[in-house]
Amino acid sequence: MNIRSAFPIGSVIGGQYEVLDVLGHGGMGVVLRVRRKRDRKEFALKYCNVAADEAIRRFAREVRAMQAISHPNVMRVLDANLDNDPPYFVMPLAVGSLADEDLRSNETEALKAFVAILEGVQAIHASGGTHRDLKPANAMRLPNGTVVVSDLGLVKLDPRDTTILTQTAQFVGTRKYCAPEQMLPQGSRNADARTDVYQLGKTLYELVTGEDAALVNPDVLPSGLAHIVRRSTREAPAERYKSIAELRDALEGYMRAKAPGAQPLQRFDVLLQQASELLKGNEYKPETLRELCSILAHLDQREDELVISMFTQLDPLLLRALGANMPDDLEPALERYSKAIDELVGGKSFSFAETVANQMKVVFESATVSSLRCAALRTALVAAVALWRFAAMDTLSEMLKSVTRDDDAMAIAEMLREKKATFAKIASQYTPTQLHPIIRTVWEEVQTEE
Repeated sequence: MNIRSAFPIGSVIGGQYEVLDVLGHGGMGVVLRVRRKRDRKEFALKYCNVAADEAIRRFAREVRAMQAISHPNVMRVLDANLDNDPPYFVMPLAVGSLADEDLRSNETEALKAFVAILEGVQAIHASGGTHRDLKPANAMRLPNGTVVVSDLGLVKLDPRDTTILTQTAQFVGTRKYCAPEQMLPQGSRNADARTDVYQLGKTLYELVTGEDAALVNPDVLPSGLAHIVRRSTREAPAERYKSIAELRDALEGYMRAKAPGAQPLQRFDVLLQQASELLKGNEYKPETLRELCSILAHLDQREDELVISMFTQLDPLLLRALGANMPDDLEPALERYSKAIDELVGGKSFSFAETVANQMKVVFESATVSSLRCAALRTALVAAVALWRFAAMDTLSEMLKSVTRDDDAMAIAEMLREKKATFAKIASQYTPTQLHPIIRTVWEEVQTEE
């Protein structure tokens, strides 16, 4: 690789930018702090330090991508000379990147900064681009406090653009933040909005926890944020938020629930009425259902009773719509409900077990993903056994005996092993032939231990 010599301190670029310092450098670019001679204002100047045709073309694409976007959360190009040797562009001088800041003790500020990143990335996507290298180090803080997305050197423009520079099997990006598909042949070339969503999930994790995002541990996050990070960073792109808008909606729901003076019950009642009226006509608004689930998912541990009361109000029509069409939104709400059941079910009336089991059967039968079916069955199991309600156990039995898919059975078997002591209390109600072979192995373990 032919690396250009750096401009020495005191040299002048383009006849007007005096070099004051070196701020940083990457694979193909160097960023300098410069002073404009005519008014002595300071800026950041980035030049291409690799004298290879592909590097120069990629540098030009970065400039064109930034020039095509006019948004307060995307770094601006103030001046550029792509005909210069080497080519360069000038941008506002930042005080640093979010990688330099410690926001662990201030979740509000961390989320405020992350929302600014989302705004910027959404603008990039709207312009037809995919960033492909999102991380805290590429989110810059300007002197006025604004956070801007920068370093579009790896941006992939509109898929219809036939001048994509990435070779078929060439990897681009920062490995620690990259989505799994970027590691595959043509992965970087085929990156889309969901690839950026993955990197944003890792960025959110790092901003809030201060921990290295190479290995994400959602357990150190508040439950609502843990779900957002988990969904953003799922291995399969189809299981992530499909757009920045969906990711923003999820985050906004979390932030609204945590805002001082928030009145989740009142808001929940309004949304529930709106959703129920629409569903009578076989219609629904995803944003309404998503916010309903978000309110439930984000209630804190002191509000277990409220969680139970609110979830119980979800009628079968609503649960079917959520299970069939929005399982990823229902799942964190159900997980929160299940935790509340764990804590409080012992103090409920016997008939409450039937209420739980009947709701869970609706979710179980309508769910389109194994994890949601498993969560529904687990919740019914805990309630039915804790309150020893035979009608609830019958409903649970119908659910368990109906499992035919291997992927469902694997998830349910793992859950039953975790709840083995609970399952052992009712295992004698089943015969081996009634259970899926994978679930049967847990039944056999229980019998052996007895």
